[in-house]
Amino acid sequence: MKKNKILAVAASSIGLALLGGASSYATITTDSNGVVETISGYNTISVSNVEATDSFIACKIVDVKYDSTTNAVDYDFTDQFKSFQQGNQTYGGLTISDYISTYSGSAEGALTGNTNLDALAAAYTAWLRNGHTSGTGSQCSSMTTNAPTASTTISTAGSYIILPVSSTKVYSVMIASVGVKEQNNDYVLDNSTYADITAKKGNPGAIEKTANGTTFAVGEDITYVLEVTVPAYPSNAINTQFVIEDNACYNSAGSAQCTNRGDIVFDTNQAPVVKDGNNTTLTAGTDYTITFTNSRLVVTIPQTKGVASPITITYHGSLTDAALAGAAQTNGVELKYPTDIYDVSSSTASTFDQASVKTLGIKIKKTSSETGNPALAGAEFQLFTDSSATGTPITCYTDVSGTSTSSTTLVTGTVNAVTGVTEDGVALCRGIKAGTYYLRETKAPVGYSLNSAITTIEVTEANATDGITGSTTYTTGYKLQSIVNTKGIFNLPFTGGRGVIIYAIAGIGIVGIASVYYARKKKQNA
Repeated sequence: MKKNKILAVAASSIGLALLGGASSYATITTDSNGVVETISGYNTISVSNVEATDSFIACKIVDVKYDSTTNAVDYDFTDQFKSFQQGNQTYGGLTISDYISTYSGSAEGALTGNTNLDALAAAYTAWLRNGHTSGTGSQCSSMTTNAPTASTTISTAGSYIILPVSSTKVYSVMIASVGVKEQNNDYVLDNSTYADITAKKGNPGAIEKTANGTTFAVGEDITYVLEVTVPAYPSNAINTQFVIEDNACYNSAGSAQCTNRGDIVFDTNQAPVVKDGNNTTLTAGTDYTITFTNSRLVVTIPQTKGVASPITITYHGSLTDAALAGAAQTNGVELKYPTDIYDVSSSTASTFDQASVKTLGIKIKKTSSETGNPALAGAEFQLFTDSSATGTPITCYTDVSGTSTSSTTLVTGTVNAVTGVTEDGVALCRGIKAGTYYLRETKAPVGYSLNSAITTIEVTEANATDGITGSTTYTTGYKLQSIVNTKGIFNLPFTGGRGVIIYAIAGIGIVGIASVYYARKKKQNA
């Protein structure tokens, strides 16, 4: 009996001819080219651990041939693989013997154990994807996915390279085989070892965006951090580029959602910092390229294979005075990653994440202690962060609609007297964050006494639920605070505090004294 034992034994290590394992076999037949044919029970290759939405193809790389006259088994590259070799300087002279002896090593499930085999698989995969998986001469066939398995029926024995066509995961290149085995001085089909393999896969990449808080004052620094998870790529992956893009005021669906493009701006005076999972700062221009404006951040990392995960990107921004109180600015970031890690010209897929920030406000409602509790215009207030209310007053945006009206003095108005406000006796402070504030009345309405008490106001996201009465747009975001005034003494039309009362009493006293003096003088002269 003549047989090529060296090739048979060497090929078994990479799944080309499979020796041992099954308890029953089928006698082999060949097609007109001497390639071993398969029969029912020995004509299926399958891959488990795949996603329901992913699709695959199986492309034959090695034929198993049998010569019945000499009773010998031999191996040869397929015509498709030989077409790949034409003009390829690295693999053009590769023989099947070279392939088996040089690239021996387990290929079940993933080509990650042998760098030479990995390099060949990557090169051949890229060639296949460049228009050679279908048409004349193609020895590729589609696989049917029925999660968690993808399978296909093959007509001839040999080794097949399995490639994802469309996938939500990163898959290693896989090799599945139906081979032959020696039994009782003859050869029989064998699908006991590599016909059913398990896919090696991982997530293609993930991104998470966080901010260092949820509420901010207008102009206050917001620190954004992006955490980018890099998958453990197969060693033969050649396309692992990541593009991270953040457009200010774009949400997680990648569409504009800010009330005004400019509600959020990035701080170009603070350069973004990019670090790998070892906390090593990466170098712009060498490890990545970057575009950074006040409305757009784009970081491109051309090769993430071998980069310690996760990659973090830290940058800064702020809310502008166009941000409405209570309106969440849901700013999203997009991670673009390749759909094919073996093709540098492949399309990209995307995943998103977002971080929401907002600014809040205080709505001061000035009322009278009289029956009916009428609203009062003309009261003035200042807001502080110190409990004594003697420090520097806060600058508030006193309009409702982002028209950049700012002041340290809050004045209650009549209808439409305050820009955008349709309520009597209301003053607004917009553009602050959650926290504790202290309110001091600095001027009372005409005819009313000054309320000298310092009012403590706690502003939270939970209690900033008030809006502007009658408005369908500005319905939330403000903490309502009512301040009551009482009528002044003598009901005089003064607008000041107790000092005015003192002066009034003194004036009346002076007039009285003058009257007495005048009467006595007149009597003396009579």
